[in-house]
Amino acid sequence: MVLGLLALGGCGQPRDLPTSDDGVVGTVVAVSDVSGIPDAPDPDGWVVTLPTAAVDDVLALAGEGTLERELRYSRFTMAPETVDELGGTVAEVDGAGRFRLDVVGERLVCRLSASRWNGEVGAAGCVRADLPAGGVVRVTLGEAGLAVEVET
Repeated sequence: MVLGLLALGGCGQPRDLPTSDDGVVGTVVAVSDVSGIPDAPDPDGWVVTLPTAAVDDVLALAGEGTLERELRYSRFTMAPETVDELGGTVAEVDGAGRFRLDVVGERLVCRLSASRWNGEVGAAGCVRADLPAGGVVRVTLGEAGLAVEVET
């Protein structure tokens, strides 16, 4: 498993992390639909990318009858060994919500957290995304589920 360890403190932006042609940098943000409550970094946990060919395996993890369009809202257990078996890449999210992924192209992106699952590692949504080389992305999680936005 590729684990991007980030030992960066402070409250920076993803552009504080140097980009490369081999991947993307980004932030994880908890978004609020409630007026007056601002979006905030969603620190800790992990961002996982999987080959898009693994979507059927992820749907099986999410539960019988789950459709791909429902994955952005789905909550399910995903063990680290499963990420390895499916050819995935893991990036640790730092205390400011920042991460670096050393992959590009169309991938299935999932947000993982241990705190939401009483110590078990669980996915809090997955979605397809095209990760551009040297790009900056914003991974959001809120009422609309998980989303990945490429910033310009």
